[in-house]
Amino acid sequence: MIWDASTPESTIQVFTADELKKLKHASASEVDPATGKRTHFHGVLLSAIIDQAMDSKSMDIDKRALIDLVILRNPHGTMALIPRSFIVKYPMLLAVRENGKKLDELKSVAPWTSHPRTRKEGLPLETYFVSGVNEIDLANYRERYGDIFLKERTDPVAMRGEKIFIQGCLGCHDSQPGMVKARNWQGTHPSVNGGPELNKPEFRALNSYLRIYREENTTTEKK
Repeated sequence: MIWDASTPESTIQVFTADELKKLKHASASEVDPATGKRTHFHGVLLSAIIDQAMDSKSMDIDKRALIDLVILRNPHGTMALIPRSFIVKYPMLLAVRENGKKLDELKSVAPWTSHPRTRKEGLPLETYFVSGVNEIDLANYRERYGDIFLKERTDPVAMRGEKIFIQGCLGCHDSQPGMVKARNWQGTHPSVNGGPELNKPEFRALNSYLRIYREENTTTEKK
């Protein structure tokens, strides 16, 4: 477990298998995006792991409040960017068993079929399934991605679009090339496996955010 919500970054806890066994467990039946088949998972609640790590360091309320982003990583470079609010609201697992069989590595499992309301959150839920999770970063969106926040914060539609982009699009657009593509967006997007499901008002909000973001950054570059 890595503290990445403010500098300096530091390891706050390393969990052993025995320590994970002592935390709150749960089971869920979900469609696995990798196979398209309904699968029974059993594992540790991700929220319990996060709470345990913060309790181990006796973090005060102000420091806990900094954490609004949780990043799951595996050794192959795959990562999932998950709003902490989603983990608090829904029972996300780090699975240790799949269909009764013990897994060789931890697998993150989002409750996207057992809790249908998750599909209305506008999040890339399929990307939250990561095999071989070996690192969890407790992070802060503004600390990590400060440049993508709008400077002018008076347009409520653009503010909604900013939230959609941060929570739903950053998984693919968290690099400089990715942001260049986003800035050049013209209101349409090819189908992306695992991408957020957006309705027309959400697309309009996203377009409003990117338009203002483009204007602000074009002005900055000219200066």
